[in-house]
Amino acid sequence: MIVTWLAGLYLAWFGHWFRRPGCTENFCWWCCCPASMVFFARCVKAFAADRNSYSHKFYRIINEVPTVLMIGNCHPCDREAVFLSALRPVRLLPCLRTAD
Repeated sequence: MIVTWLAGLYLAWFGHWFRRPGCTENFCWWCCCPASMVFFARCVKAFAADRNSYSHKFYRIINEVPTVLMIGNCHPCDREAVFLSALRPVRLLPCLRTAD
């Protein structure tokens, strides 16, 4: 993750992407992804130590946070494609199902 952050900051700086109008919004989404991963790691450690303080419904809902962050971080023109790929189009389109 550290290499990804360093590479992203390098590309944003030398690619002059900080001057783009939507850069602040993208940077906010970009910072939320590692923050959610840190929260998930803490939940896993608490769960392993049998100190779970959340219900199963909480985990089902919070599990969708990375998907929402991924959709929010992409360009507005691409959000529809990312949203549809997150919905598992194989289940939506019967013609794409493989024979079991």
